[in-house]
Amino acid sequence: MDIPFHSLANQAFLFTQVLLGVISPNFRMVYLSKINEQIHITIILEKPNAEDFEEIEELGTEFEARQISDIDYVITTVVEKKQLGLA
Repeated sequence: MDIPFHSLANQAFLFTQVLLGVISPNFRMVYLSKINEQIHITIILEKPNAEDFEEIEELGTEFEARQISDIDYVITTVVEKKQLGLA
């Protein structure tokens, strides 16, 4: 069974590759979702950090470079110190 390249599973795999070497101890959670045809990438940091913000900006370029065609995506960065609960 062929999985479409732009499926959420394939995009999660590609984004995981992009994250290698970027994640710092400040990263609390990274998750992907797909709404219609747009990939939503949410990155939760524990505290504001200029270096992490810079790395996150560069993630988009790296993510696009791994695509075989144009992709519609948005990266959102959230700073959250509170305990993250599992819903």
